[in-house]
Formats: sequence, structure tokens, C-alpha cells
Amino acid sequence: MNAAQDYSQVPIYLINLERRVDRLTNMQRRLSGLNFTRISAYDGEKLNPGLGKNRVISSKLTPYEIGCYLSHETIWQKIMENNIPIACILEDDIVLGSDFPRFMDLSIWQGLDFDVIKLDNWPRKISVTRKYLNILGRKAHRILSTTYSSACYLISNKCAHNLLQASQTINFTVDVLKFDTAGGWLQKNHVYQLVPSIGTQEIFISNSPTPSDIEDSRIKASNASRVERPRGLRKIHREAKRIFRQLAELLKFIIDSIKSKRIDVYYE
Repeated sequence: MNAAQDYSQVPIYLINLERRVDRLTNMQRRLSGLNFTRISAYDGEKLNPGLGKNRVISSKLTPYEIGCYLSHETIWQKIMENNIPIACILEDDIVLGSDFPRFMDLSIWQGLDFDVIKLDNWPRKISVTRKYLNILGRKAHRILSTTYSSACYLISNKCAHNLLQASQTINFTVDVLKFDTAGGWLQKNHVYQLVPSIGTQEIFISNSPTPSDIEDSRIKASNASRVERPRGLRKIHREAKRIFRQLAELLKFIIDSIKSKRIDVYYE
């Protein structure tokens, strides 16, 4: 697990909660033959209130989402401190394809200009550039529309540095920060999607996936935050904003469709 450094392999960091020994066991099997470093995840059930000191954290985030962000942030910091050019970050509910080890050859990625390459998938169509990088017979398209999941991705040293600089204010979950057009980060950086993906979350392919702490917390938070629907002027204002947003999205879709295409990202 924490074997001697193999300088020909992309450094792999696995985020895992202390209490989720079951997931660690699964990941040790899935990563057999590869060196990786386990990172103890921040536990949403036991977050220290002092963690938010000297930074702004959105009240919309659940403790589990904050813990997930801080766990990824810990790795970004290690990448900076150890001057690691490229690293692979995994969450412990990721299922990896048989081809995954081939893509951990460091020489494949050296010299490529990217910030993040998303190696897992999300089950919905996304917009990507028509141009792509050919990586061992798979295509890496630049992402142009919102997608989700930060369970398996490559990150550059430069990107880790930029994310750390932006971390004094945490307004989004870690996957929304990197893969959502709303925050603006996606458009400003070189973020790619590998197609087909070489990873996918258990929940998408397993009949009995291990429970997701983050998803359960989101459902509970959503149920607890339901409020009465707006009426009168508030309703008119909300509907006007919704129509404007839909028109803007339609215009963007028309422009993007000229230089992009919509694809399903499947796992293989």
C-alpha cells in the first residue's frame, strides 16, 4: 500500500474513512499490483468546528460534503509540498477497469497540457470538444458542460496550486467546483474527460453498492431544507430568472453545438 516510490508510476492517493474498513479492503484488491497512499478522510460525523476558522464555507454544504472537500484538499497540499507533477486521486467507492494500470504509466501524461483529466464517468450526456487527445486508444475530450463525480481523476501540480489558492472560500462540493459550469472554474481551465472511462462508482454498476455517506447526507439535508414555495412578486421574479437562464442555456447550446458534440461517457 505505501511501498517504496515507483518513479515510473503516477502517484495514486486513495481517500478512505477510518471506519470504512470494508471499502479499504475492496480498494486493496482493485489496486493490486499498484503502489498507492491511503489518505485518512475527514469524517462528516466528527468534523471539528475549528476547521472553518479563517475561511468562508457555504452553509448549503453538508458536513459530509465539507469533509470530502477537505480530504481532496489534503492531497492537493501534498502534491504541492512534494512537488509532484501529476497525481491520481481516488475515492474508495470507485470500480476500476482492467486497463487502469496501463494508464498509471507516468510517461503517458508527461508533456500534456491539462489541469484535470476525469477518468470516471457520470451517467448523462455531456458536451465536449470535437478535438481530442489520443491516450492509449481512448479519447480525452475537453469538457464543455456540467458533469459530476470526483471519484477518479488526474490532477496537475499547477492545478493543485490554483485550487488551494481558491480554497479560502468553499462554496461548492469538490466535484461541482471542478466539473460544473456554474462556478466558472471549468471554463477557465483545461479539464478533460477520458472516453471510455476507466472507472465508475459502485452505485452505477452494483446491485448492492456499499452505502454512500455523502449521498445519504445530501438527501437528509434536502428533506430538512424544504420551504414553502414563493408567491406573488417573489414567484414572478423567480420565474423570470428561470426563463432568462433557459434562454441563455439555449443560446450557449446553439453556439457550443457548432464546435462541440454531445456524448455518453461509458465505462469500460
